[in-house]
Formats: sequence, structure tokens, C-alpha cells
Amino acid sequence: MDARTNQKPFEEAEPQPEWEKIPPKQGLYDPSLEKDSCGVGVVMDIKGVPCRKIMDDAREMLCRMSHRGGLMSDPRDGDGAGILIGIPDSYYRQLSHTFLPEGAALPPNGEYGVGNVFLPQEENRRLDCTARFDRLAGRFGLRVLGWRWPLEVRSGILGPASRGSEPFIAQVFVGRANGEENLEGGSETEGRVVTE
Repeated sequence: MDARTNQKPFEEAEPQPEWEKIPPKQGLYDPSLEKDSCGVGVVMDIKGVPCRKIMDDAREMLCRMSHRGGLMSDPRDGDGAGILIGIPDSYYRQLSHTFLPEGAALPPNGEYGVGNVFLPQEENRRLDCTARFDRLAGRFGLRVLGWRWPLEVRSGILGPASRGSEPFIAQVFVGRANGEENLEGGSETEGRVVTE
């Protein structure tokens, strides 16, 4: 017991069973898929139909959850937040001539992946990182189709701490390596740490 605060040290705190309970599987909820996340919301069309309203509602949800973000003394600096969306295939097809080799085309929708990648601002280090990524992709049965940059960013809204560590943001497009059956590696590739 700490005489100054009249509280038990953390190690001696009694467990709170009501905090440890997880609801049973019901409807769309499956407790086996439970993960720790700080401030997660879902906006979707139950039939998987994309529409602009989903994006608008997701943005509104982010704005209403600002209390869940790690903000510094300057509210323009913090942990950041994002929206996970499906791949806008028609949009990327329109732009594909800007990031694919001449004469190349994206694979059919659902047979390629897109990743947002944070890279160093310094060009030589950035090129080294992308070359390493290209080499490592093959270890996972992937081939890099192309890199898209520069992306439009609004750095002017960042606070001084964020601006000082702002990465160069790029997109990488990957497809199956020749002969690979499945683009999604599943549990055998999840959570791997790769070093080179």
C-alpha cells in the first residue's frame, strides 16, 4: 500500500472480471477475431457495394474519434489515423501508365495488391529500400508490378514535430510471382519479420 496515495501498487491490484469478459459469438461478431486496437470503427455496405457515402461516413467517424488519437501539445502532431478501403481498381487502371512499365497492364481486379509504404525522404536511401522490397517480395511469392510516386500529400497541415519526421509516401503494386496460386499468403506469411 502506498501511504501517499492510499492505493495498492499496480502488481497488487485485484483483477476486474467484468473487464476481461468477451461476448459470445453472435451475428457477425466472432470473438476469435478479437484484436487490440485503439478506436476502431466500421462503416460498410453489407453487400460489399462501394459508394462515396462510405468514405464520407468514415471520415466523419475519424473526426468524431479525435479523442482516441495520441495528440501532442500541438493538435497538428499525433499518432495519425487512416481509413482502410478496398482497392479502387478503375482509378488505378486510369493511372497505371504512370507507374507500370510501358506496355504492361494491371492483373484482373482481385489479383493484385496495393500497399502504402513509408520511405526515407533522402533519395538514395529511398531507392535502396525499394530495391530491397523488390528482392524480398519474391520470398513471399510476389512480384513488384510498379511503384507509384510522388503521391499528393498535404504537408502544410502537419505540426512541427510531425513535419520533422514526415516520411516519403509511395504506393507499391504487387502481383503473384509466376506460377503462384494464391496472392494472399494467409497465416503462413502473417506476422513475419524479414531482414536482409
